[in-house]
Amino acid sequence: MDRFNSNGNPFLIERPESGFTYFRNVAPRLKFVLSGEVKLPWNGARRSIGGRGTIKIALGTRDLRLARKRWLDAHPQVDGHL
Repeated sequence: MDRFNSNGNPFLIERPESGFTYFRNVAPRLKFVLSGEVKLPWNGARRSIGGRGTIKIALGTRDLRLARKRWLDAHPQVDGHL
């Protein structure tokens, strides 16, 4: 079950202690076969995904508008791996 939000973007969660996070549950059958990387253009890093029951990517901001832009970078990449 994925986390629900009220900001209009699926998998975009506001965490009071750290700002916005891309949070998505992985189907149990995919958990061990999923592998890949997500490029994070806002900081030049790459985030490895796979082997876990959830995908969590810190978007590094508390601003909703900026978080939505960063969500647009992360979401299609994650979807492409699933």
